[in-house]
Amino acid sequence: MYGETQTLIVVYKNEMVLNLLKKLVETNDDEGDTVIGTRDGSVKIMSWDEKTWLAQKKTGQIASKVLFIGDIKGTKNLLPLIDEKYNKWGIKYGWAGKQAVIVVDESAVSKREEYDKFLKEFKAASLPKENEKALPVKLAKKGGITLLFGLVGLGASFAIDHFKDKAKVRQQLFLYGITELYRNHLETFMQA
Repeated sequence: MYGETQTLIVVYKNEMVLNLLKKLVETNDDEGDTVIGTRDGSVKIMSWDEKTWLAQKKTGQIASKVLFIGDIKGTKNLLPLIDEKYNKWGIKYGWAGKQAVIVVDESAVSKREEYDKFLKEFKAASLPKENEKALPVKLAKKGGITLLFGLVGLGASFAIDHFKDKAKVRQQLFLYGITELYRNHLETFMQA
């Protein structure tokens, strides 16, 4: 399958998380022969909301790989079947066949000390190092990957303390989970 552009259908409820994944996939970030995330230009994202997914699923003609972000109808039945690739901070993802799923449980960081540990890791992955020039778009290098938080309207402010706001904590967990998926496992899923 190398050399071919593959379509990844992303079924989502959270547009910000979808936009981060799109930016990561669309960025030419490979370093020579080293693939960062997915091979540059090898994946095209097709985004569907839950209603579109349910309508298309009925046709039975979906040949592309599918990634479910969040609590999409039917993912609870998929979760027990997945080959789990990541499970930390209440973020869990993996896949079974052509279907991958990422879900979060913000209760995993409901204690202050756990949230603080998560936030420290989240900041390390998303904020520019202090000695880097300030750019209008925040770029950060982490393990060879360029995170484009500024391009999707996140900026550095999203890695701030939101401990008392469960919706924002949930958002942070999804953003971090999508980054981990892209960085460590999306290429494997696409080639499986």
